[in-house]
Amino acid sequence: MKSIAALFMAVTLGIPSFGKELPRVYRVTSDQEKLQTTGPPSPAEQYLSQLAGKLRARRKLIGYPLAGSGGVMAVLGGIALSQSEEDGWSGFFESLGGMGLLAGGGVFLAAGAISLTVPTGAERENKRVGAIPDFAEREKAAAEALAGLAKRGRRNRMIRGGVFSGIAVYGAASKGGDNIAIPLLFGAAAVANFLGKSSEEKMNLAFSEDRRAKPAPELVLGFTPRGGLSVGFSLDF
Repeated sequence: MKSIAALFMAVTLGIPSFGKELPRVYRVTSDQEKLQTTGPPSPAEQYLSQLAGKLRARRKLIGYPLAGSGGVMAVLGGIALSQSEEDGWSGFFESLGGMGLLAGGGVFLAAGAISLTVPTGAERENKRVGAIPDFAEREKAAAEALAGLAKRGRRNRMIRGGVFSGIAVYGAASKGGDNIAIPLLFGAAAVANFLGKSSEEKMNLAFSEDRRAKPAPELVLGFTPRGGLSVGFSLDF
């Protein structure tokens, strides 16, 4: 069985060492090096970064079509208003349609702008965790962020599922069973939200499974050539 032993510290327990005492060399660390993040990205941070990137791409994929549709609707609404007649019912309905297009375009533009500019919770957490200089603290913070985001994602999809269920029931009751397209559509959306996991839940589950699959390190004791006691951990794989 292969073993990788990582030596963490050497502690001298008063055991005499033989031979000439070697000079100690101290390395001067600059302030800039102290502020730099030590070590590679932690495992939890890697999962959090993947989640942030996925949700960033999704909100941009939604935001650009929304903003584009809103702009087109606003232009069409402006054209309809400029060409509408002042008198008569025809002019009234043309003006009403133009104002509706303008209002709808404004809503779509606002929704698209929000989607493009406002970062998701995962993006904010990833930025916050990345600013932590200590490796252990960063790993802990990233794991807690993944768990919190997963909990929030589950709560949000349950809320959406409840809303869609209410709409489906209301549609079925109000139409008297004549038109089942809307109840079926919202009912399917409710089932999808109740049964399907969110991206936050999936990423947190993947991280948890990956962490459980990794073997636990074992404590290894030994002696150094100078008579000191070495303490380390051995990881078998």
